[in-house]
Amino acid sequence: MSWLALGFSPFAEAIDWQPLDPGDLAATASAIDPDAGAEILYRYLEIDDSFNYDSSGSSSHEYIRIKIYNDKGVRELDKIDIPYTNLSSVRRLMARVIKPGGGILEVNKDAFHQRDIVKKGDRKVQVISFSFPSIEPGDIVEYKWDTRSDTNVYGLQLRLLREMPTRRVCFRVKPFLAPGLNFDVFYHQCQQQKFERDREDFHSIELRDLPAFKEEPWMPPEDEVQPWILFYPMLVEEKPGNFWPNTGKTTAGDMASYTRRPSKEIKEAAARITAGATTVEERARLINDYCRNQILNTSRYIPKSGDIVKPKSKPTPGYTLEKKQGRTIDIVTLYHALARAAGLDSRVALCADRSDAFFRRDIRLSSQLPAQIVAVKDGGGWLFFDPAFDSVPAGSLRWYNEGVPVLVATPQSVEWLTTPLTPADRTRLKRTARLRLNDEGTLMGELRFDYFGHYEIQARIDFMLETPEKREEIMRERLQSRIPGAEISRLEMPGIDDLAAPVYITYNIRIPNYAERVGPRLFFQPGYFEKGNQPRFTAETRDHDIYFPYPWSVEDDVEIGVPAGFSLEEASAPGSMPENADWGKYTVQIAFKKSTKTIIYKRAFAFTPVRFSKESYAQVKRLFSALHHRDAHTLSLKSGAPSGETGAAPAAAAAR
Repeated sequence: MSWLALGFSPFAEAIDWQPLDPGDLAATASAIDPDAGAEILYRYLEIDDSFNYDSSGSSSHEYIRIKIYNDKGVRELDKIDIPYTNLSSVRRLMARVIKPGGGILEVNKDAFHQRDIVKKGDRKVQVISFSFPSIEPGDIVEYKWDTRSDTNVYGLQLRLLREMPTRRVCFRVKPFLAPGLNFDVFYHQCQQQKFERDREDFHSIELRDLPAFKEEPWMPPEDEVQPWILFYPMLVEEKPGNFWPNTGKTTAGDMASYTRRPSKEIKEAAARITAGATTVEERARLINDYCRNQILNTSRYIPKSGDIVKPKSKPTPGYTLEKKQGRTIDIVTLYHALARAAGLDSRVALCADRSDAFFRRDIRLSSQLPAQIVAVKDGGGWLFFDPAFDSVPAGSLRWYNEGVPVLVATPQSVEWLTTPLTPADRTRLKRTARLRLNDEGTLMGELRFDYFGHYEIQARIDFMLETPEKREEIMRERLQSRIPGAEISRLEMPGIDDLAAPVYITYNIRIPNYAERVGPRLFFQPGYFEKGNQPRFTAETRDHDIYFPYPWSVEDDVEIGVPAGFSLEEASAPGSMPENADWGKYTVQIAFKKSTKTIIYKRAFAFTPVRFSKESYAQVKRLFSALHHRDAHTLSLKSGAPSGETGAAPAAAAAR
C-alpha cells in the first residue's frame, strides 16, 4: 500500500468522466493480484460535511472505474448496489461500459431500480441497483453519482479497501466544523499520514496499489478488520478524559427533566402494571413487558391506522402513555418514568454495538454508544432492558448489545460496566422431527422448532411483519437451500405475533429420494436437521480472527419410522466428543425401537466461545470438521433382513 497526499480541484473529478489510458484497455491482468477477476482502476470520493448556518446536511460525489479481466470479474459485477438512508437521496447517477475497441454503451436510466435490503438482522438499508449491459472480459465499466443528506455525518469514515484490488483511490473531505469545534483523525490498521489542505478547507489524500478486502465466514465485524480513517469533531476546550463523563451526564440530565416528577397518570399506570410484584426484578420486567407489548415503536412500525402521532415538541411520558405509540427514545423515556414511579432506580445506559465495530474509548464520538437501553439497580448488581425493541424479551438484549461496554449515568455521575453475554443454554434451538421413510426413500413427517434467547429474537425479526405467504416462502427457501426438492406444507407460527407467547414453528415435509436406494438397501442420514449443511470452514488459511456473535446450543430429537419389510442393519453411532471440553459439548445417541420399528436419534450441541485468533484457525477448523463428519453419519436399512435388538447404539464406546 502506498500513500501520496495531494490536492484536487473541487468536484471536477466527481462530475466528469475521466480520460482513458489506452494501456488500461489493453491490460489483461491486475499487477496487484494476478488472480483478480477485476480491478478498480480509479476511485474518487469527495464528502462535504461542513457546517452551514443556513442549512444542515452533507453532500458527496463518488466515481468508480473498473477493469474486467476474466469471467470471474464479469460475475463480480453482475449487479451494482448503491446504498443510502431514508434521510438522503442519490442524484445524477450515470454508468457506462467501454469496450476494448473504444465503443461506449451507456446504461439506460430505466435500468436503475430502488429496493430494500436487510442488514444485520433487523436493519433495512435502501439501495439503488443496476446491471451493466453485455459486459465481458476486457471491458472497462464506470459509474458515478452524487448523494445529498439532510443531516451531517459528523464522523467521516473512509474505508480503504474494496472487494477487488484498487490501483488508485483519491479521498477529498471537508469535516464538520462549527464555532468552538476542531476535528481529530483516527487511523485504524493503517499508518498515519498528513492530509493536504487546500484553499477551500478540503483535506485530500491519494493511495495506490491497495489489495482487495477478503471477506471470510465467521469473521469479526468488517470495521474491526478493515483499515479505515475517521474524521470527527471535538470541542476545542474539552479535555479528552471529560468527553464520555460529560456525554453520560448530559444525556441523563435530559432524561431526568422528563422523568423526575412522574404525573398522576404515570403513577397510576406504574401501580397497575406492577401490582403483585414484590422484587425489583419482577417490577422491572413487568414494566419492560408493558412497553414492548402496549406501546408501538413508530421508529420501526407504521400503525395499522396509518397515523403516526407527531407532537410539536418532545413528547412527555404521559403523552406517549396516552397515545400508545412513540419513537424509540420516547418509549425508553416512558420506561424510566414508570420505573421511577414504581420506586426503581433506573438509569440511562448508553450501550456499544459490536455488529459494526468494537467500541474504542479513545474515539470521542457519541455514535460509538448508539443504543440507549435501561439499567436498573438491583441490590449490588444491575439489570439491563431494551424496552423499545419489542422482539427482545425482558432480561435480554440484542446480541450486538451484549458483552460490550455500557455507560450507566445519572446527571451527577457515570459508571462504566459491561453488559452480560447470554449463556449457550439460554440461546437454544430445540428441533423435533417425527418422520417415516417409505421403501422408495421418500421421507415424510412433521417438524417442530422451539426458539429461545437470541433464536427467539431473530425468529420474531424474520417473521413478525411478513404475510403468511412470505413466511412459507422463506421457510421453503431455507429448507431447499440444503435439501433441493424438499416440499413443505401446513406451516404454522402460532407464537410469532404474540409477544407474550413462546415462539415455535411447525410444518410438514415430504422429501423424495432422501434415502439412496442401492439394491435391497436404503442408505440415509439420521441426523435430518444437519442433512445438506456444508462444512463451516473450508479454506486452508485464514486472514482474520474467527468470531461468532454469541454462544448457542441446539437440541435435536428425531424419530424415523422404518418402511415395512426393511430392518436396520447396524445401529452404529458416530460418537460424541470428549466431555467437559472448553468449547462446549457434542453428544449423539442412536437407538432402534424394535416394537415400533423406529430409529431414535438425539443430538445435543453447545458452543460457548465467541472469538478465536486467526492463529487458532487450524484447531477450530479441525473441530468443526470433526463435528460435520459426525453429523453426516449414515445408517443402512436392508429389505428382508432380521431386525436388530432394541437399545441404544454404542455411542459411548465410539471412537473419539
